[in-house]
Amino acid sequence: MQKIILLFLVCITFPLFCQGVSEKWASVFITDSDMSFKVVPYKDPQADAYASFLPITPDTGFAQLTVYGNGNKPSDSLEVAYAMGVVESYLTNKMIFDLWSNSKQLWFPGPHPSENPKVRDWLSQQSDYLDRMVSKYSTTDPYWKEVAFVRSQGNGLIESYSQFANETSQLEAWELRTLLYAVDMMDLVEASNVTFSEQSFVGKQLMKEKQSKMPTHHGQKFNPFAPSCSAFVKSFKDGSVATGHTTWGIYLTMVRIVKTYRYENKKNDPNTPGWAISFSSYPGTITSNDDFMVTNAELIITETTLNVYNTSLYKRVTPKCVLSYMRGIIANRMSSSSEQWGQVYSRYVSGTQNNEWIVVDLKKINSGSYRNYPKNSVMIFEQMPSLIKSKDVTDFINSKGYWGSYNIPYDTQVWTDLGYKDMEHKFGPDDYSWSDCARAKIFNRNQSLVTDIKSTQRIMRLNDYLHDPLSKKNPEYAIADRSDLADQPFIMGGIDTKVISSSMYQNNELLLINGPTQQSLKPFDFSMPQFSYWKHYGIPDVCDYPWFVYDLFSEDK
Repeated sequence: MQKIILLFLVCITFPLFCQGVSEKWASVFITDSDMSFKVVPYKDPQADAYASFLPITPDTGFAQLTVYGNGNKPSDSLEVAYAMGVVESYLTNKMIFDLWSNSKQLWFPGPHPSENPKVRDWLSQQSDYLDRMVSKYSTTDPYWKEVAFVRSQGNGLIESYSQFANETSQLEAWELRTLLYAVDMMDLVEASNVTFSEQSFVGKQLMKEKQSKMPTHHGQKFNPFAPSCSAFVKSFKDGSVATGHTTWGIYLTMVRIVKTYRYENKKNDPNTPGWAISFSSYPGTITSNDDFMVTNAELIITETTLNVYNTSLYKRVTPKCVLSYMRGIIANRMSSSSEQWGQVYSRYVSGTQNNEWIVVDLKKINSGSYRNYPKNSVMIFEQMPSLIKSKDVTDFINSKGYWGSYNIPYDTQVWTDLGYKDMEHKFGPDDYSWSDCARAKIFNRNQSLVTDIKSTQRIMRLNDYLHDPLSKKNPEYAIADRSDLADQPFIMGGIDTKVISSSMYQNNELLLINGPTQQSLKPFDFSMPQFSYWKHYGIPDVCDYPWFVYDLFSEDK
């Protein structure tokens, strides 16, 4: 049994007078080979890991977490990884419980949720496969060394949670794993032949009152894991390039943290050039989930998710893989270029979280000029079960001035095989055509108006569905969705936006905003009668947050 020593000392805090909140620190020491640990509520750089935490304020909308691994420990130290997970659990356990309490209303509707046995068995087989591969290769292959490190960090987060949460906030291991693996779960559920239309993970029919509140689209029932997003890369005349991303998700998930992980123990390891990473995120996970990630190797990584309409492809999904959330973390750490990121990410493809990934290499951007960026400055990697197709889209940006991404594959084979071609034939181009869907047309029409960071912020929050003819009076046909205003209103839409440019990167700045767009629309309000049914722990009735500037990489000074 794991042992734990907690030192309950007076918490040392550091006032941030500009925000009226206090910064909370904690440090974790691994005390034994069985990963027993000691937590102290202050900063101690001698610890295996230490972290700072700032809660959500009206001025930010995001909590802020920075986790440091001990730079004097080996780069493959599983103790450092585990401690990084533990210290995050210690500082964020209340937010973890809030997010789970919100999410389970959709993921596991019913009074007594439990893990679906098909999903459990698949994950067990996949874990056994990782055990074998790590045991065999982690001492000789840097990739599998990183797999072991990621697993240890995730285990630290999950296994320590019960020590920090109070009696009424306890969660089972499978519940915590669901949060950790959230980005892969949509496809794992489908691959395990468990559908949200008739079953939840519980294996029981969705409660009728909740089912009635879930919209349908082209005959398909709502899937609470199915994400949509808008992403945008835009070149400016001064040669800089901006990248923006708006996550489309369930409003119940607006319990947000922006995180920085500084793997100081990997700083001098040539296999991990991306040893520091900042990213928008959520409680209970060690990756972004949005995704929007910035590494010290001058890479910006984002994506929009692709739907698998051709469900026969799920037959290709095998437990002999590395899940997408883990492959993304490893690619971020092991890559110094867009090409390398794609190569690392493409190993051991899972066929889960099938995305169009966009990787912007700021080193190449800065070596070029407006409409004359060098090869592989911006690359995309489009995944479907058993296959990833890569494409250098720099020439497109040099010619058109931008790249837009909106949950539709660019590659013809991926578009066809995933079933988009058949869906367009049945229902038309509005949701399924790469060039003729609403968001493609809006990006193409408005991109010339984007000339600086402020106009990048505006386009990524754009929803003028009542007046824009391209939106056809549909609030979902916009860059920032507002499905709560649709004919079948639902608590879903663009829940945030992140924006960065190559010049902002030089100043260690990232812009973020939490909450549905209010740019030309009334604010979303949970207290409205049609939405008051939903409990929203840790989220105000109205998310009326401003943009705020986050300090990238949060260097320990």
